[in-house]
Amino acid sequence: ERERELSRCLAAILRREPAALQLLCELVPRSDPSALEPALRAVADAAGEEAAARLAGLLPLVDDAARAVVLSELERAAVRGSGLDDLGVSDLVRTQLGSLDRGLTVLACGVLEKLRDHGAVPDLIVLLGDDDRNVRDRAHTALVRLTGLTFAPEEEPWLAWLDEAMAWWDTRSEACRAAVRSVRRGMGSDVASS
Repeated sequence: ERERELSRCLAAILRREPAALQLLCELVPRSDPSALEPALRAVADAAGEEAAARLAGLLPLVDDAARAVVLSELERAAVRGSGLDDLGVSDLVRTQLGSLDRGLTVLACGVLEKLRDHGAVPDLIVLLGDDDRNVRDRAHTALVRLTGLTFAPEEEPWLAWLDEAMAWWDTRSEACRAAVRSVRRGMGSDVASS
């Protein structure tokens, strides 16, 4: 009940005074654990399109227990599609893949999946060799959902696929770049003539 009341109070303050959002973000790392979840939920709800970036910016500032709550709110923001154009969000979440707290690694896998972070695929493949079964399972689920591929939850087939994809790009990258430049030049002359 207390947390619900705090959530309502924070939401009301942030509706009346949007500048309080920055202050709340600054206070989160020093928050009492019982106030952490309502504070982060208020940040996520009030920040709109900046929600994911604001939440991700808190990851290096808080302890592991608070990071779990931040990652949960980040996943909620990702589902809503808030602030997902900020590439820094994925970078900050990816740092959690190497956490000693394997629960944070599992949460980070879920957030990266929801962020549709295809750049995390190599890191997720590495996690298929992790000692923790929950980490391996969550990394595999994220890989399947990000790539649409259904390889076994083992590193070897995923690494072979990644190597093949990289080799394809290495052999065709210059031709692709030239084609894009050519199309852009053609579009520029069309625009200039209209």
